[in-house]
Amino acid sequence: MTNSLRVTGNRFATNLIRTNARPLYACIPAPGGGSWGDQDQTDPEDAFNRVFRSGIAGQLVSYLVSLPENYETSPQMRYPVIYYLHGMGSNHRSALQFIHRIRSAVRDGRMRATIVVGVNGLPNSWFCDSADGRWPSESVIIRELIPFIDHSYRTIPFRSGRALEGFSMGGFGVIHLGFKYPEMFGALSSLGGPLLDSEFVATNPHESTRQIFNEVFGRNRDLCRANCPMNLLLQNAARVRNGTAVRIWIGEEDQNLDSNKAFRDRMKQFQVPCFFASFPGVGHNPNPMYEERGDEAFEFYEKAFAASDPYLKALMARTAAVAAPK
Repeated sequence: MTNSLRVTGNRFATNLIRTNARPLYACIPAPGGGSWGDQDQTDPEDAFNRVFRSGIAGQLVSYLVSLPENYETSPQMRYPVIYYLHGMGSNHRSALQFIHRIRSAVRDGRMRATIVVGVNGLPNSWFCDSADGRWPSESVIIRELIPFIDHSYRTIPFRSGRALEGFSMGGFGVIHLGFKYPEMFGALSSLGGPLLDSEFVATNPHESTRQIFNEVFGRNRDLCRANCPMNLLLQNAARVRNGTAVRIWIGEEDQNLDSNKAFRDRMKQFQVPCFFASFPGVGHNPNPMYEERGDEAFEFYEKAFAASDPYLKALMARTAAVAAPK
């Protein structure tokens, strides 16, 4: 993949789009041993490694973007976006396997052309704003990255044209962000996520759980309650029910199985539809789940994004009217 992509309609500075001019930026370390930037500035297969300037983080933040194959040749088209949230200890490049799956499904006609964005959530942020202000991951994503993507690329900038998918810590992030800001997302897909309630997070001795409570929530129970998936479900069930499709996949050998089942049951109690599946013999690994479900993995998005069709037609009609000669 070349590094010469010109994003149609982008009004941001060229050096925010082109990343092979070295050095583009200083890769400033973030808490947890990671970085908002990316020392590897090369473009991987099927995606572009890009950055945007974050006022909240105070520096450039990396992301991956995969554009549909007809993006440059169909300048009138707009596309839905799936934001992929990575697991603990990883970064935005973890989206690559998901990107390959989506592009293959689009080529085979199993789902519509879609933009995929790999989000940089830092290694241990849990896609929350940390209590001490050092990890403003939630704010960077919600207040900056998503508006930047809608401004820079030809997206469908509505709830029904926007989705979250994530694995493990990213699965937690999907439910955390999706249930906290349901009007922003028409589809949520959590795989292997620890869908915890605040009391469990505050009292469980497991190392990763202690890390969430101590480092992310600063041992503040009120902050923990305001951000944990189960608590957000109780708070925003009606808002999620009205326009957001939710899918939860979990391996039956995954240590997060019990929390996922409890979350499913509580969703049922609050009459929030959920496409739930558990996978016998599968541990903490998303690949066997995709392989077992086949086309169903992509039908979820196709059905969710179909709700954006009326908005897309109206938006394209307005665009055509503005462009028409007077």
